[in-house]
Amino acid sequence: MNWYHGTDTNQATPFPNCGDPAHFYVGRLGGEETAGGTGLDEAAVAALRPEHCFGYWDLAGPDGAQPGQTYSDWGLAQAKAFYHAWSSGAFHTRVKGATLFLDIEPGNGGWLSGGTTTEKSFNRDVLYGALRFLNNRERGTTAGIYISTGDWDVYFGSTYRSPLPFVFWLAGTTCPSDCVAAQNTFPVHVHRGGLQVMIWQYRVPGCSGNQDFNLTPFNGFLTGQWHPTRVGMSEL
Repeated sequence: MNWYHGTDTNQATPFPNCGDPAHFYVGRLGGEETAGGTGLDEAAVAALRPEHCFGYWDLAGPDGAQPGQTYSDWGLAQAKAFYHAWSSGAFHTRVKGATLFLDIEPGNGGWLSGGTTTEKSFNRDVLYGALRFLNNRERGTTAGIYISTGDWDVYFGSTYRSPLPFVFWLAGTTCPSDCVAAQNTFPVHVHRGGLQVMIWQYRVPGCSGNQDFNLTPFNGFLTGQWHPTRVGMSEL
């Protein structure tokens, strides 16, 4: 099996060295309805072809919706801002990877975590609005989600199957000692929303490190984007 290594946010090069330079990079392009801010490493972008550089966007939950705005429309509005920043904003000549990742975690705000069925329904509406816009053949984009299994279970429910596909980028759940250990423990059987993990972010060396390292056995990005992978299937 071939393995592909990457970094994200403020990390310019893979660590530890697995014998190759980084194959891909994912940087922050903005959040909610505002482009820019911190989280894009220019050295990492400069070291790769633009098609191998991808963007992520901080997606806020339903509490961020404006009065009179449905939760689905709130997700849609954020996805539109993301797409505009990627396709025609300041990033579009340098970050051309066409899988657009939604970053979902507590620090982004607005997500309902009380565990009620109603709260999960509202959270799902936001996600649906964003995924519906980003999964678009005419625009040539696929949607991705960066999330931990714990956050998925709290916000959407462990058994919830998304009606729309996404590339599952898993926030780290274990801390391997090096990249070889990571390859041997890649969480291939982990899935949420009906999609299996395609990219795994973990921290090295072990849990004491502070550098994010990403690993994938899927090579779709070599032609500019990953394609969602349903549980038990190869990359579509």
